[in-house]
Amino acid sequence: MVERTFLLYGDRGERIVSGAAALAADAGFVEVSDRAQANFALAPLLQRKLSDEEIATPTLVFHPSLLPRHRGRDAIRWALASGARYSGVTWFWADSDYDAGDVCEQGVVEIIPGERPRGFYERAIDEGLRLLAFALGDIARGIQRRRPQRLAAATFEPRWPSTVDTTIGRADGAA
Repeated sequence: MVERTFLLYGDRGERIVSGAAALAADAGFVEVSDRAQANFALAPLLQRKLSDEEIATPTLVFHPSLLPRHRGRDAIRWALASGARYSGVTWFWADSDYDAGDVCEQGVVEIIPGERPRGFYERAIDEGLRLLAFALGDIARGIQRRRPQRLAAATFEPRWPSTVDTTIGRADGAA
C-alpha cells in the first residue's frame, strides 16, 4: 500500500491549522516534514507567496473569500466594508500568482450586519474545515478537483488601512 502523505504550512496554535491537520489525519494521510516526501501540502493560513519550488508540490490553500473576489491579505475587511450580504471561503491550488490558482472547494458564509472581522473569520473557519473534509476525502480517492478562477471577475484588494474600522467607520483602527 502506498503511503498518503501531506506537508502542513502554518502555526498549529491557529484553529484552522490544527483543524486541517486533524482532518488530514482522519482521512488517512500521514504528515511529513520534508516536501520531497509529501503527496500534497496544506496551507490553511498562508500569509506569503509560495516559491516555485514549493508549489511543485500540489498545495491546497485556504482563503476567506469567494475567489476570485477579494484576493489579497485583507479579504474579510474589504468584504465587510463593501456592504456585501455574503462572502465565503475558498480552498484553491496554489500557483505562481497571489490567490489565483484553480478552485478546489468553495462555500458561502453570510455576513451578519454589524459583524466584526474576527467574528466572520471564526465562522469562515467552520465552513472551511467542513469543505476541507470533502476535499480530503476526494484526494484520498485520487481526485483533485480543479476549476479555473474567472479572471474577468477577479479583484485584488490592497492592505486594509490600519486607521479605519471596518464595521462602524471609526478612524481608530479597532477592528
